[in-house]
Amino acid sequence: MAKHIRKTEFRGASAANVAEAVADAARLADTAMPSLSDSVHIALGRHQVEQAVQRELLSHPQLHFKTLVVRRTQNGVCLEGYLEADENCPDVSGIAQTVAGVDEVINRLMVKRLQPAKN
Repeated sequence: MAKHIRKTEFRGASAANVAEAVADAARLADTAMPSLSDSVHIALGRHQVEQAVQRELLSHPQLHFKTLVVRRTQNGVCLEGYLEADENCPDVSGIAQTVAGVDEVINRLMVKRLQPAKN
């Protein structure tokens, strides 16, 4: 079965032959492409990883984000935003990597170092 069916191949063909050729082409297309439900599953998985990383970072008591955007990359996440932290700030990339599915962290955070409170 050819992958591409040209219009000229239908000249003089019966309606049954045309219908069979169209059905064959549809079957090929169905096997070559993922279904819509597969695409939705992939998108939900990506979004769930982003949400899990964001929850983990925002819940950390020593991290004070003014803004935080987490985007899924092929092997992990990209972090963007603005963080205020003191000198005892934990490793943000290390925290993000504790989330399942995050092997790599691209850290594009802007960090403002807070001055220790004067007594």
